[in-house]
Amino acid sequence: RDGVISWALAIVPVALLTFAIYAVSRHFSGLLALAWNIAVLYLALGFRQFSHFYNDIVLALRAGELMRAREILALWRGESARELPPNEIARVAIELGLMRSHRHVFGVMAWFIVLGPVGAIFYRLAALLADRWGRAAGSGKDPFGQFALRAFQIVDWLPTRLTAFSFAMTGDFTGSIECWREQA
Repeated sequence: RDGVISWALAIVPVALLTFAIYAVSRHFSGLLALAWNIAVLYLALGFRQFSHFYNDIVLALRAGELMRAREILALWRGESARELPPNEIARVAIELGLMRSHRHVFGVMAWFIVLGPVGAIFYRLAALLADRWGRAAGSGKDPFGQFALRAFQIVDWLPTRLTAFSFAMTGDFTGSIECWREQA
């Protein structure tokens, strides 16, 4: 119950404030509302919050600096990468890069399209709380973050499918659909 209340207290006031500012700016000027939308979307997207890790790992692997690549990967994912061979480091980095690009770009854009700036803020806060509070809850030791994880799974249901579909459209569509069907 504390997790539900804390989650609501962390998200609802910020979403309401975002909506109030949007409504007031829209009342005064459409351009002001557009500027607010752009500012909120820019802040919610957070392009550089994950891409530098990926780029640094790629550069380290190309330079043959395996220990450096392991250190960067361990810092990025929060787990040791001491035993990983180079091909596994690359696989995990690609996987993390895709997941982070979904959470920081595609998911935010999907909710922005549905609910405007409120949707973008709502999605990013839900993702942030799932990351922060849900880490310990994922191991089953901390029930506080269970609601944050479950709520984000619900919030992320449609954006995840849209992201997978867009990746399938730009890559191997048949293979993507087959993989999606097997792992869904």
